[in-house]
Amino acid sequence: MLDEPTTHLDVRHVLDLLAIVRRLAELEGTAVLAIHHDLNLAASTQRSIGRPAPGAVVASGPPASVVTPALLREVYGVEADVSTDPATGRPSVRIGVPSEPAAPLGRRAHVVGGAGRGAPILRRLAEAGYDVSVGVLHGVGHRRGRRRAAQPRPGERAAVLPDRRRGGGGVPAA
Repeated sequence: MLDEPTTHLDVRHVLDLLAIVRRLAELEGTAVLAIHHDLNLAASTQRSIGRPAPGAVVASGPPASVVTPALLREVYGVEADVSTDPATGRPSVRIGVPSEPAAPLGRRAHVVGGAGRGAPILRRLAEAGYDVSVGVLHGVGHRRGRRRAAQPRPGERAAVLPDRRRGGGGVPAA
Protein backbone atom coordinates (compact mmCIF):
# COMPACT_ATOMS: atom_id res chain seq x y z
CA MET A 1 0.00 0.00 0.00
CA LEU A 2 1.42 3.35 -1.07
CA ASP A 3 -0.12 6.55 0.25
CA GLU A 4 0.73 9.40 -2.12
CA PRO A 5 4.17 7.95 -2.97
CA THR A 6 4.94 10.59 -5.60
CA THR A 7 4.10 13.73 -3.62
CA HIS A 8 6.83 16.39 -3.97
CA LEU A 9 8.85 14.35 -6.50
CA ASP A 10 10.16 15.70 -9.78
CA VAL A 11 8.46 14.17 -12.82
CA ARG A 12 11.47 11.95 -13.70
CA HIS A 13 11.51 10.53 -10.17
CA VAL A 14 7.73 9.98 -10.30
CA LEU A 15 8.07 7.88 -13.44
CA ASP A 16 11.09 5.98 -12.10
CA LEU A 17 9.37 5.20 -8.80
CA LEU A 18 6.19 3.97 -10.48
CA ALA A 19 8.22 1.80 -12.90
CA ILE A 20 10.15 0.24 -10.00
CA VAL A 21 6.96 -0.47 -8.04
CA ARG A 22 5.29 -2.03 -11.11
CA ARG A 23 8.37 -4.19 -11.83
CA LEU A 24 8.56 -5.39 -8.21
CA ALA A 25 4.84 -6.18 -8.15
CA GLU A 26 5.16 -8.22 -11.34
CA LEU A 27 8.22 -10.08 -10.02
CA GLU A 28 6.51 -10.86 -6.70
CA GLY A 29 3.12 -11.55 -8.29
CA THR A 30 1.39 -9.15 -5.92
CA ALA A 31 -1.04 -6.27 -6.22
CA VAL A 32 -0.20 -2.71 -5.23
CA LEU A 33 -2.70 -0.24 -3.84
CA ALA A 34 -1.53 3.34 -4.46
CA ILE A 35 -3.39 6.46 -3.41
CA HIS A 36 -2.94 9.38 -5.83
CA HIS A 37 -4.69 12.74 -5.68
CA ASP A 38 -3.43 13.71 -9.15
CA LEU A 39 -6.12 12.38 -11.49
CA ASN A 40 -3.94 12.74 -14.60
CA LEU A 41 -1.09 10.81 -13.00
CA ALA A 42 -3.41 8.03 -11.86
CA ALA A 43 -5.19 7.84 -15.23
CA SER A 44 -1.95 7.77 -17.22
CA THR A 45 -0.02 5.24 -15.12
CA GLN A 46 -2.46 2.86 -13.44
CA ARG A 47 -4.19 -0.15 -14.99
CA SER A 48 -7.21 0.14 -12.74
CA ILE A 49 -8.59 3.00 -10.64
CA GLY A 50 -11.05 2.97 -7.78
CA ARG A 51 -12.81 6.00 -6.33
CA PRO A 52 -13.74 5.46 -2.71
CA ALA A 53 -16.30 7.51 -0.86
CA PRO A 54 -17.30 7.25 2.80
CA GLY A 55 -18.65 3.72 3.23
CA ALA A 56 -18.50 2.71 -0.44
CA VAL A 57 -16.54 2.56 -3.67
CA VAL A 58 -18.42 4.71 -6.18
CA ALA A 59 -16.44 3.59 -9.24
CA SER A 60 -13.69 1.16 -10.18
CA GLY A 61 -12.17 -0.18 -13.37
CA PRO A 62 -9.97 0.98 -16.22
CA PRO A 63 -9.17 4.71 -16.10
CA ALA A 64 -11.42 5.52 -19.08
CA SER A 65 -14.45 4.13 -17.24
CA VAL A 66 -13.71 5.92 -13.95
CA VAL A 67 -12.29 9.31 -14.95
CA THR A 68 -15.38 10.87 -16.51
CA PRO A 69 -16.96 14.33 -16.36
CA ALA A 70 -20.05 12.88 -14.65
CA LEU A 71 -18.02 11.20 -11.89
CA LEU A 72 -15.90 14.32 -11.32
CA ARG A 73 -19.07 16.39 -11.02
CA GLU A 74 -20.72 13.90 -8.65
CA VAL A 75 -17.73 13.15 -6.42
CA TYR A 76 -15.77 16.41 -6.42
CA GLY A 77 -18.45 18.93 -7.42
CA VAL A 78 -16.36 20.26 -10.34
CA GLU A 79 -16.97 20.71 -14.04
CA ALA A 80 -14.15 19.13 -16.00
CA ASP A 81 -13.21 18.41 -19.58
CA VAL A 82 -12.02 14.83 -19.96
CA SER A 83 -10.42 13.95 -23.29
CA THR A 84 -8.26 11.13 -24.57
CA ASP A 85 -4.57 11.98 -24.49
CA PRO A 86 -3.20 11.24 -27.98
CA ALA A 87 0.19 10.14 -26.60
CA THR A 88 -1.10 7.65 -24.00
CA GLY A 89 -4.63 6.85 -25.15
CA ARG A 90 -5.69 7.47 -21.54
CA PRO A 91 -8.05 10.06 -20.04
CA SER A 92 -6.69 13.55 -19.49
CA VAL A 93 -8.48 15.96 -17.13
CA ARG A 94 -8.68 19.75 -17.46
CA ILE A 95 -10.45 21.67 -14.76
CA GLY A 96 -11.31 25.34 -15.12
CA VAL A 97 -11.69 27.97 -12.47
CA PRO A 98 -14.99 27.39 -10.62
CA SER A 99 -17.70 29.96 -11.25
CA GLU A 100 -18.59 30.05 -7.56
CA PRO A 101 -16.95 28.84 -4.36
CA ALA A 102 -17.82 25.42 -3.02
CA ALA A 103 -20.37 25.15 -0.25
CA PRO A 104 -18.92 25.27 3.27
CA LEU A 105 -17.79 21.89 4.49
CA GLY A 106 -19.20 22.26 7.97
CA ARG A 107 -17.43 21.17 11.11
CA ARG A 108 -14.65 18.79 10.15
CA ALA A 109 -11.49 17.71 11.91
CA HIS A 110 -8.67 15.39 10.92
CA VAL A 111 -6.92 13.83 13.92
CA VAL A 112 -3.40 12.43 13.73
CA GLY A 113 -2.58 10.36 16.79
CA GLY A 114 -2.17 6.91 18.27
CA ALA A 115 -5.23 4.94 19.32
CA GLY A 116 -4.44 5.19 23.03
CA ARG A 117 -4.38 8.97 23.26
CA GLY A 118 -6.34 9.71 20.09
CA ALA A 119 -9.50 7.76 20.99
CA PRO A 120 -10.76 10.17 23.70
CA ILE A 121 -10.18 13.14 21.39
CA LEU A 122 -12.04 11.40 18.55
CA ARG A 123 -14.94 10.62 20.90
CA ARG A 124 -15.19 14.22 22.16
CA LEU A 125 -15.09 15.65 18.63
CA ALA A 126 -17.74 13.21 17.37
CA GLU A 127 -19.97 13.98 20.37
CA ALA A 128 -19.56 17.72 19.63
CA GLY A 129 -20.90 17.15 16.10
CA TYR A 130 -17.66 17.16 14.12
CA ASP A 131 -17.24 15.02 11.00
CA VAL A 132 -13.98 13.33 12.02
CA SER A 133 -11.35 11.52 9.97
CA VAL A 134 -8.13 10.03 11.29
CA GLY A 135 -4.53 9.54 10.24
CA VAL A 136 -2.23 6.98 11.77
CA LEU A 137 1.20 7.86 13.09
CA HIS A 138 3.83 5.46 11.82
CA GLY A 139 5.69 3.55 14.51
CA VAL A 140 8.81 5.22 15.84
CA GLY A 141 11.27 4.07 18.42
CA HIS A 142 11.60 0.52 19.64
CA ARG A 143 10.79 -1.26 22.85
CA ARG A 144 11.93 -4.86 23.28
CA GLY A 145 12.60 -5.03 19.54
CA ARG A 146 8.99 -4.16 18.65
CA ARG A 147 7.83 -1.01 16.96
CA ARG A 148 5.47 1.18 18.92
CA ALA A 149 3.33 4.08 17.85
CA ALA A 150 4.53 7.58 18.64
CA GLN A 151 2.62 9.02 21.59
CA PRO A 152 2.44 12.60 22.81
CA ARG A 153 4.51 13.28 25.92
CA PRO A 154 2.67 13.83 29.21
CA GLY A 155 0.91 17.19 29.07
CA GLU A 156 0.96 17.30 25.24
CA ARG A 157 -2.14 16.88 23.10
CA ALA A 158 -2.46 14.95 19.85
CA ALA A 159 -2.57 17.21 16.80
CA VAL A 160 -6.07 18.12 15.61
CA LEU A 161 -6.05 19.77 12.21
CA PRO A 162 -9.01 21.12 10.23
CA ASP A 163 -9.68 18.92 7.19
CA ARG A 164 -10.50 21.17 4.25
CA ARG A 165 -10.58 18.43 1.62
CA ARG A 166 -13.90 18.14 -0.17
CA GLY A 167 -15.33 14.72 0.54
CA GLY A 168 -12.82 14.11 3.32
CA GLY A 169 -10.62 11.09 3.35
CA GLY A 170 -9.20 8.93 6.04
CA VAL A 171 -11.40 6.74 8.19
CA PRO A 172 -14.50 8.31 9.73
CA ALA A 173 -14.69 7.96 13.49
CA ALA A 174 -17.94 6.33 14.48
